[in-house]
Amino acid sequence: MMLALLVAATLIRTVPLEGTTYHVQGIAVDGARLWVTSVDTSARKAWLFEYDIDTGKRRRAVEMTDGARFHPGGLDEDIDSLWLPVAEYRAASSAIIEQRSKETLEVISRFEVGDHVGAVAVCGDQLIGANWDARTLYTWSRDGKLLAKRANPHETRYQDLKCDAGALAGS
Repeated sequence: MMLALLVAATLIRTVPLEGTTYHVQGIAVDGARLWVTSVDTSARKAWLFEYDIDTGKRRRAVEMTDGARFHPGGLDEDIDSLWLPVAEYRAASSAIIEQRSKETLEVISRFEVGDHVGAVAVCGDQLIGANWDARTLYTWSRDGKLLAKRANPHETRYQDLKCDAGALAGS
């Protein structure tokens, strides 16, 4: 995989990422670090990789497989944590939403969702999630309490979500 850094649609540089990245699902960037979630479908494994953003060197790899759940999704970050889903590899299934320490990559907290969640964004004190094909959007408190569930008003199928300055962006 190559990481392309763009500013105003102008390519600045590419950085080859060390090691096999399998099927990338989401990315998050924080200063000098890049995190990538990835699914290895043949081995049925979910991965979280951390890279040095300047060199592309892989710093750490953590397997996140949780029984039948081996499909990680789009992730987001806050000051100290990464927030990411790991779901079964099928629509209308189940997922866990994990909060992991940026420093250790250990699980801090987690909650279960009765749907395949494919992306999570941190929006202030809330989390926004999208299910398979982003047909449904969820809002949770950080402790996993469901605050809202609504149909996606757009046809676009998002795989990764980010929240910035109160605006939700999907890709």
